[in-house]
Amino acid sequence: MKGINDIRQIVENDLCVRCGTCASICPVDLITFNERYYPVVGQECTECGLCLEVCPVHDLNIPLLYEQVLGAKHIDNPVGVCNGVYVGYSTVPEIREKASSGGVVTQILLSLLSSGDIDGAIVATADPNVPWRSKAILATTAEEIIKSVGSRYTIIPVNERLKELRKFPGRIALVGLPCQVQSFRMWESIDSQMGEKVAVVIGLFCNRNLEMEATTGLVRCKKINVSEISALEYRGGTWPGGIRVKLKNGSYRELHRFGTKDGAYNHLYRIHYAENCLNCIDFCAELADISIGDPWIRGADGDYMFKENWSLVLTRTKRGKEIMCELEKAKKIVLEEIPESLFYMNFSPAAKSKKKLAFYRIKRLMEKDKPYPNYHIEIPKFTWKELMYEYLKRLSLQLSKNNTMKNIYMNFAFSKLGERLTQIKIAYKKYRYRIANSRYYSKRYLSRKQK
Repeated sequence: MKGINDIRQIVENDLCVRCGTCASICPVDLITFNERYYPVVGQECTECGLCLEVCPVHDLNIPLLYEQVLGAKHIDNPVGVCNGVYVGYSTVPEIREKASSGGVVTQILLSLLSSGDIDGAIVATADPNVPWRSKAILATTAEEIIKSVGSRYTIIPVNERLKELRKFPGRIALVGLPCQVQSFRMWESIDSQMGEKVAVVIGLFCNRNLEMEATTGLVRCKKINVSEISALEYRGGTWPGGIRVKLKNGSYRELHRFGTKDGAYNHLYRIHYAENCLNCIDFCAELADISIGDPWIRGADGDYMFKENWSLVLTRTKRGKEIMCELEKAKKIVLEEIPESLFYMNFSPAAKSKKKLAFYRIKRLMEKDKPYPNYHIEIPKFTWKELMYEYLKRLSLQLSKNNTMKNIYMNFAFSKLGERLTQIKIAYKKYRYRIANSRYYSKRYLSRKQK
């Protein structure tokens, strides 16, 4: 990356993704985090450069990592290289019910721990001392893994826990976002011992992460004192789950009356997004062994096809597919294969923003002679429609930089009128998908009839 020779400059230029890897790899333990999880480098820094070597926005050679991890050339499609696309769920009712979507991640970890394939797992969980915040732990028991069940839409330096592997006697599973997976793969490429310590990498889908202010801002908007909160759930209740808090008196308060995905998240990610998420080109963890997310896949009627807690599963490596096949054979999970084209169609907006328009944002940084993420991938050409879409999107995001505008937006979006407009938007989105998807399903039906 041009002009960057210190991790502090990554932070100063709003490029830090706060993955936590720099603190783990520092040989003299001089990197800590401030309250917003940005790395702070001690004055005694030896300038060894290891932190930059594993920084996913400094010099991330995607084509090279593709060859090293997946044994394949980098391909330009929405999902990357995969050898299986499935939907599925855990066959253990308690796990499936507690999970945000299917419980497949939890089931993988519990099964591998039980069989002795792993001795622990790095996962995100609630911070018991500050219940509206989250943290990463190295879980070594089934109880700790089960407690970590559920989605967490906030910044968590998960890879900070990798430092514990220096003294940890066994092997672990790493569960992380795309940027955290990328950073681990960079470390693995320069340190084979790190690769031997991690038995499997499970990547989670991520469109755009949220700053901690998203949670606290919404709580304030609903006039709830954080001192009254005993727990926060990003996907609480029945599927698809909504954002809610549990108060110390045992009662629950819904922070938005719609599911998190189509409701609260759609508002919060517009004004409380992490800056460098806009420059990220990976929304489905392309360098993981197994990538898992929600199957927000709609049918011919425009409604979601896989309700009641399903997971969307992409297997990428031989090891990843073996694990899923073993669990299916042992009847720990149910798997149904789906066509990649169905994934492409329903995830095209996220894919377009991440896989193409992120390069336009990077190009703008280059033109302004500012530091930018280098993925070693050629910048594509853009249509005028794409440029217009990006311009309008960027304009709305710039308005959200103003604290006054943020407060106005939050108070309106989560008011009764705002919720009514959200309801209309959800209905319109369903109608739009019904029109678009009816053509797809008609073509598939006709092609089957002709056979």
